[in-house]
Parts: sequence; C-alpha cells; structure tokens
Amino acid sequence: MKKTTYYIILSTLLLFSGCIDSFVYKVPDRTNKTEKIENEDKIAAEKLSPPTGFRYSWRSDFKGYHITISWNKTSGASYYEIYRKNPGDSDFQYYDTTGNTDFLDLGVSAGIYSYKVRACASDKTKSTFTKSLTVKCRF
Repeated sequence: MKKTTYYIILSTLLLFSGCIDSFVYKVPDRTNKTEKIENEDKIAAEKLSPPTGFRYSWRSDFKGYHITISWNKTSGASYYEIYRKNPGDSDFQYYDTTGNTDFLDLGVSAGIYSYKVRACASDKTKSTFTKSLTVKCRF
C-alpha cells in the first residue's frame, strides 16, 4: 500500500501579531499526529521588514502641537499603517495610512502620545510594527 503525505497551510486569522503569516504542517496519512516542518511567512521573498529609522520631531503654535513622525523606506512596501495611543489610552488604535515615509499629526493637544508604524505591500502582506515612539507635549 502506498503511503500518502498531505500538507496543510493554516491561515493566520488567529495569529494577529503580524509576526508570522503561515505555518506549514506535514500530516502523515491516516494518523492524528502532526509534525511541524516549516514556520515562515507566506513566501520568504514576500516578507516585509518593519520600517527602520523611526523618529519624530514636533513644534507648537497657537493651534496646538504638530508632531511629525518619519522612517526609512521599506523595500517592497506600497504604503504604511500608522497606529497611535492617545493620552489615557491603554492600547494603540489604527490612526491613518500613508504612502510617504513621514506623517504630520496636526493640532494635537497637550499630553503623551505614542506612535508605531508597519509596512504594507499591495498584496496585503504586512510587516511587524516598529518599536513605539513616545512624544510628550506640554504647554
């Protein structure tokens, strides 16, 4: 009798961290055991690195604070998602999307804001997030 091996690729709906896009498991025929043989993103060539050189600058005027965050271009990225944590918030929330390597947050009020960014490709592949930046705005 010929032995057949099946390969199953599991979706990452449960792996929302953005670190891993898929697991590949080798499942021997007619058994309930699984053997992990690979742990990789969709295809190694499609994996995006998080943006590097994440930095900020700010200025204030009569309208409030203006925070500029910027980063280096990520090879393969079509756009970038920006997440922000507002003063008093415990978690980051999606804030905006840009095709540029900088973003101007206009008219924020006094407080502590944190930002993080991730690179995204046109096929919806996403990198992990940058480390967060914290900006203290005081009048």
